Amino acid sequence: MPGSTLRIRGRPSVLLAVALAIGLSYGVFAAVHGFKKRYREELVIAGGISVPLYPGASQAVNLRLTNRYGFDIALMQFEIGLTLDTRHRVAGCSPRQDFRLVQIPGGNYPVLMRARSSATLTQLGVRQLPRLKMVDRDVDQSACRGTTVKLRYRVLVRKLRARERSILRRRAPG
Repeated sequence: MPGSTLRIRGRPSVLLAVALAIGLSYGVFAAVHGFKKRYREELVIAGGISVPLYPGASQAVNLRLTNRYGFDIALMQFEIGLTLDTRHRVAGCSPRQDFRLVQIPGGNYPVLMRARSSATLTQLGVRQLPRLKMVDRDVDQSACRGTTVKLRYRVLVRKLRARERSILRRRAPG
């Protein structure tokens, strides 16, 4: 009916209860719906070493980073850690005594990266890559033979400032 109005009759307490029930049900729906969303990493780090290590040997770790953010970013700090598989650790292989990680020197930061792009550390202009070394100790290190070294990454990232975006625009695409 044109020009008609809807009139709700009832006690104010009943109306308040109905309004609260509708509001709470929407809140529960939103919370459940939010839990169904899968967590997606916005900065993906992949790679490792390609050649097995032996006592005294080291290898650069040229990782590939994928920026899924919709904006350009600056990597402010990049830290690599390592863990060893349990079987070799129990046998006597020590992550602290048998391996050394050389991090990216502080003078390499910030590392600028375009939105929605993928590149290795060297493609991003990092001149001194992190290195993983197996230390040559004066003891038997056969417990480390065949160990699986798992690298862990910790990265501090921020959105680029206007000045940095102009620097990034002058670089080659990537």
